[in-house]
Amino acid sequence: MTETKRNGLMIAGALLYAVLLWRVSIEASALWETGPRSEQLIFALIVAGGVIAALLALWGCDRSTAADLAMTTGRPVRACLIGLIAYAGPAALALGGCIVADVIEVRTVANPMTILSSLAMLAGLVFLAEALTEELVFRGLIQARLGRMMGPWPAILVQAALFMLFALTIGAVEGLMDASFIATFGVVLGILRLVTSSLWAPIGFHLVFMTTQQAFGAGWGILESSDPQLLRTVILAVIPFSVVIAVCFSRVGSARPERDAADA
Repeated sequence: MTETKRNGLMIAGALLYAVLLWRVSIEASALWETGPRSEQLIFALIVAGGVIAALLALWGCDRSTAADLAMTTGRPVRACLIGLIAYAGPAALALGGCIVADVIEVRTVANPMTILSSLAMLAGLVFLAEALTEELVFRGLIQARLGRMMGPWPAILVQAALFMLFALTIGAVEGLMDASFIATFGVVLGILRLVTSSLWAPIGFHLVFMTTQQAFGAGWGILESSDPQLLRTVILAVIPFSVVIAVCFSRVGSARPERDAADA
C-alpha cells in the first residue's frame, strides 16, 4: 500500500471513529445523568478516554503518530501560552474597547467565589471534551497526515472542512452561520498548529475561546451582556480569529512541512 493511501485510510478511520465516539458519548451521558453537571462530566470522560485510548493503541502500531501529535517535543507550556494569548489578547482589547465606548455592557451573575469555581469547572470540562480531544484528532492526527499528502494551505482547509463535517454529523451545527463559524475556527486552529509546530498552541486557543463563549452562555449563568449576539459573534470570535489569520497568514507557506517534521 502506498503512503498516500495509508494516510487517506488513517484520516477516514479517524473521522469515522470520532463521529461514532462523540455520538455514543452524547447518548451515554444523557442516560447516566445524576446531577446538574454530571451529563457534561460523563460526556467529557468518555470522549477523552476514547480518544486517548485509540491514539495510544495507534502509537504502539505506528511510531509516526508521535510526530503527528507533536506533543512530546519542544516547550508545551510556552506553546500553550502562545495559544492562550493569541485569543485572550485581541478578545480582551476588543471587549475593553467596546465597554469603554459604551457599545456593550457586561455583568456578573454570581458572587466572585461562585464565578471562579464555575469557571474552573467549565475550563476543566472544555479541556477534556473539546480542547484536548478535538485537537488531538483534527489538528493532530488528521492535519499531520494531510500535510504529508498536500501543501500547508490545502491541509489546513481540508481539515477545517472535515471539522465542520464532523460537527454537522454529531448535531452541533444548527445553520449556515454555525457551519461557517466552525470551519473558520478550524482554519485558525490549523494555522496555529502549523506555525508553532506544536499541538499545544491550538489547545490553548481552543480552551480559552470555548470557556469564554460558554461563560457568557445561558447554560452556565456566570456572565451576561447587553448584546449577546454582538459579543459572542463579533467581539469574542470574528475579531480574535481575524487577528490570528492576519498575523500568521504569511508564515503558513514558510512553515516546516509535515513530512519533514515526521522524519526528524
